[in-house]
Amino acid sequence: MTQRGDLIVVVPGYVSQPLDYYYSNTSDQTIEYSANNAADLKAINAQKNNNTIFFVVTGDISAANPEGDATAWLKENTKTLGQNTGIFLLTSG
Repeated sequence: MTQRGDLIVVVPGYVSQPLDYYYSNTSDQTIEYSANNAADLKAINAQKNNNTIFFVVTGDISAANPEGDATAWLKENTKTLGQNTGIFLLTSG
């Protein structure tokens, strides 16, 4: 689904470690970021340019961001592409 230069954002950020076991942004020629809150998401979104952003979000986001601002930002600014158990794939709206 990704194209060269697309942004992959892992939410919450600590999920990047298990993701990187299966996914290589280097070989896929994408840029990987970690985000934990709405401020992180806004800063990454500002770097989008003409590329697509894909968000890999796990169901434990509320444990990492109990304030809920990350979830609110994602609901307002993304659309869902799919879900596999507790892992959601979203894209920039």
